[in-house]
Amino acid sequence: MVQFAPINFGLIIAFILPGTVAAYGLRYLSPRIDALWSTLECGQIVAGPLILIGISALAVGLIVSSFRFVVLEPILYCTGVNRTTIKYDKIIDAERRSLFSQMVENVYRYEQFYGNMLLSLLLFTILRYFVGDKSIVQTRGDFAAFVAILVSLVVLFFATRTQLKEVSRAVDELGK
Repeated sequence: MVQFAPINFGLIIAFILPGTVAAYGLRYLSPRIDALWSTLECGQIVAGPLILIGISALAVGLIVSSFRFVVLEPILYCTGVNRTTIKYDKIIDAERRSLFSQMVENVYRYEQFYGNMLLSLLLFTILRYFVGDKSIVQTRGDFAAFVAILVSLVVLFFATRTQLKEVSRAVDELGK
């Protein structure tokens, strides 16, 4: 029988939470996706839509993560973050492999979260304000929400950069 590892907190924050934000933004593109989210928002907790949203959040989160790896990380490397290569031959023994696993869960997952959330929130913002019909300045609340999103985007960019530097440092340490 095949044994599956349990889903851990790192995977949830790295993929599912950012995927949920991006999937929520997709409601501005599709009436069907909007209907799914509306069903949950009116308090009708039905298993079908909840499962569909959960699976789509994971799928969208993984797609966003590929964009982080292909687009965002090269931009961050241009800002002075050192690009490192994992030397797998250096983590053969059990102690180093354990340290590597801890580094992935305690450092790299957060870099994934910050970068994925940055891209998901950026996608959500574009879909909400430029594709959807939400106004930026119709009310003070709308303007405050827009400013909060912009501030969050800036903070997430610098958090991603800082955490990627930490990942690079930890990989260099393990490779010695």
